[in-house]
Amino acid sequence: MLFRVAAVLVVVAFAIAISVSVEADAVSSRKNKAQMNQLVSMLPNSDMVITIHSSRMLGEALPMILGGNGSTLAEVMSKIESIKQKVGVDVHQFEYAAVGLGIKDAGNNSYRFEPAVIARGSFDPAAVIASAKTASNGKYREERFDGKVIYIFNIKDLKDNTADSVGSSGKWYSSLFDGMSDEVAVAVMSPNTIAIGTAERVRQTVEANSRVAAEIIELLNKREVAVMNIAGRVPNGLSKFLPLDDDELGRSIDSIKFVYGGMDIADNSATISLSARTEKNADAQLLSETLIGLKTLGVGLLGGSKRADQQLYARLINNVTFTRSGSVLTLEIKIPRSDLNALTAELAK
Repeated sequence: MLFRVAAVLVVVAFAIAISVSVEADAVSSRKNKAQMNQLVSMLPNSDMVITIHSSRMLGEALPMILGGNGSTLAEVMSKIESIKQKVGVDVHQFEYAAVGLGIKDAGNNSYRFEPAVIARGSFDPAAVIASAKTASNGKYREERFDGKVIYIFNIKDLKDNTADSVGSSGKWYSSLFDGMSDEVAVAVMSPNTIAIGTAERVRQTVEANSRVAAEIIELLNKREVAVMNIAGRVPNGLSKFLPLDDDELGRSIDSIKFVYGGMDIADNSATISLSARTEKNADAQLLSETLIGLKTLGVGLLGGSKRADQQLYARLINNVTFTRSGSVLTLEIKIPRSDLNALTAELAK
């Protein structure tokens, strides 16, 4: 009898533990979504929106992705620490971020991306701005709107004056500034939130005269908050910017009007999901058939190879699944940690 009572108590305790854990996960999920939606609501009108769970990116995703290459992971973490010690910005204090991209045709088969980033965390915004002022040797200007101050810095000044302070980062640090406009702006939005981006995009953020389209927000919320989520409009004529020889594939890509999805880490694997919404159901069907054909071809060409790198690529391609529902085609791939580590090792060569 005593044994049975003990067994019942163990089962009850186990059930309570599970229910508490599920409820805690649900509360955490609701909190994350509320935080992300609030940040997205502060962005100006954008063609593409990316949300990043910054603390999970640094605490879970990076160690898993780079875990098989200890020297690379150590180098990344060392540079993050170097920036903290010498520039004064601790990226570990950034918990959530929402990025709104304005996408413009820059000619010569390229696009220009104009970002506005809303970042929130346990950092002190005044300290971040003070660090930027120091990094620019005091070369900046201010604009004021509705009680907020926008600090505008010259990219070249920041790049030149901080390159030495991050030690051996060299080319890596310099590449952070590649593709940016001539100026970067910063504004404090609240005691734990700042806006960073091009001067024009930060002005738009502070003025709050435009917002992200409801259609993009709806697509962004189709999935639970992950390490990274994305949703947005696809620029017209995208195929002409891609190195494609197949006209049919080009037409299929041009039929895509919206994309949404995300990347998450769970069960010792990374899962990437990306959905494309086309103008017509037939477009999604054609795109599905084209991509499935390319998958079959890729596995056939690489699957029989004895080379480790080609075997890896064959596994990755074979793990891709396609699901179509009306005008929406979804691509999903789950990459185990071992293949993630092998892939990063290959890319680092």
